[in-house]
Amino acid sequence: MESVNVEEKKESGAIEGAELVLGLLAPAPSAPFVLKRYNPDGSVKEFKFRIKVLRRAESLAAITEAQRRAKELGETEAKYGDIYKECQASAVLARAMVQDRVRQRPDGTEYYPRCFVDAAQLDQSLTEGEMAQALNAYELTKARFSAIESFDPDEIDRWAARLSDTLHGPLYLSLLDYTHWPELLTSLAQEVSSLRESIGRPLPTLQDSSESAPRTSESGTGGSTVSLSEPSSDASKSETVPTPSDRLLSSQEARALAKKRRK
Repeated sequence: MESVNVEEKKESGAIEGAELVLGLLAPAPSAPFVLKRYNPDGSVKEFKFRIKVLRRAESLAAITEAQRRAKELGETEAKYGDIYKECQASAVLARAMVQDRVRQRPDGTEYYPRCFVDAAQLDQSLTEGEMAQALNAYELTKARFSAIESFDPDEIDRWAARLSDTLHGPLYLSLLDYTHWPELLTSLAQEVSSLRESIGRPLPTLQDSSESAPRTSESGTGGSTVSLSEPSSDASKSETVPTPSDRLLSSQEARALAKKRRK
């Protein structure tokens, strides 16, 4: 499924400014998850919640709050480090984690209430493991509702057709995660090399290939692969996001999982 259908946009015309503004009153997209909490006796209790996509204003507010808390905890603006990163994660989740039950405002607008009043309450409520679950859910939600795409070598023909379009090629390229550009260029170059070889016009041989051969890039951040469940397409269902044993889910991994879900 194409993230942006150029021909469709031509027919529908530009989005009206009023439509964008009215959209601010509607609830942001969200996905259901389940938080696993381990009790002192070893039993497990599950809590349903949702993660919503943050508006730009909410993201800026989270950054402001994180800077303020980092300064209060001893970090200065010139030396923002681990404390600021942790404060930002808490500030973001305090805004993104919402209850699973929808409510209605007096004007009829539906919304999901926040689970936590602020980041400080979140920090006092969640353990490190629970925080990891919530952060992974946040990455999955961002990937699920993002227009940014990941590159799959099996789709090389599709990307070649896209980029060969003189008018809309740059638009399609802008929709691809920039960290995937090197892999796209390499795949296209290999395709050109194969085609040139088949017609008897091979590419020039590189000089000192043994010394200048590029190192094969590794995908992801390395380490063991963590299996993660994704949000169900049915809004009435919730899926568990297990806590990784060694690291948090990266943005790239989240986009790959979300892409598989959309197929």
